[in-house]
Amino acid sequence: FLLERAKTVVEASGAIALAAAKKANWDLGKKTCIILCGGNIDLNLISKTIEIGLAREGRIARLAVVTDDRPGSLLSVTNIISGMGANILDVHHNRATSNLALNETEIHFLLETRSDQHVDKIKTSLRKIGLRVM
Repeated sequence: FLLERAKTVVEASGAIALAAAKKANWDLGKKTCIILCGGNIDLNLISKTIEIGLAREGRIARLAVVTDDRPGSLLSVTNIISGMGANILDVHHNRATSNLALNETEIHFLLETRSDQHVDKIKTSLRKIGLRVM
């Protein structure tokens, strides 16, 4: 919350008062002050925190699709994803998995999405064309 909305970097121990106020649902009013402190936080931890927060809100999603390993398959999948308004952040092919047939590939996507419902609609559209979505 502090990083996304207030654009403030605060270490966990420095944000404990705000966390307590939110958890207890205190009615603080407009003239309340909560003291925040500390900016000693590892950049890798900030990155993980951001990714977890986005995933919880359905704003990024990881999904895997099994499709035929032939020219044009990736294009078909990415056309559906982009046509539904999701942004593809990362793509990885995996052809060496024991649960795949010789003519199949598993494609892993990291997507920028709008919500959990948006992710569900994308998965439904991919299944409609006969893909296995994991």
